[in-house]
Amino acid sequence: MLNFWASWCYPCNQEAPTLEAAAHEFAGHATIVGVDVREPTGDARSFLHKYGISYPVVHDNRDQMWPSWGLTGLPETFFVDPRGRVVGHVKGQISAADLRRGIEEAQKA
Repeated sequence: MLNFWASWCYPCNQEAPTLEAAAHEFAGHATIVGVDVREPTGDARSFLHKYGISYPVVHDNRDQMWPSWGLTGLPETFFVDPRGRVVGHVKGQISAADLRRGIEEAQKA
């Protein structure tokens, strides 16, 4: 699962605890990867520390992922199956139920 976010994005701040909880719940069964976009790395580090984010996070410092994934805003979450195919997409803040459902469906695909 890929979650695109930025520290200045209010909904990203709201969903951060949900994503961290899911990372623990699905540890060993699914991987959550955060993608920090359109901000300085120092702000991202503060965000990660504030929410105790333990899942892998990459910083798109050249703003290449935004257009290649067709992002329209933040946050956006993509569910990817074991073969690397996108099998689900949520625009905006994701709920715990949608997160769980998306991960489970990606595992079945």
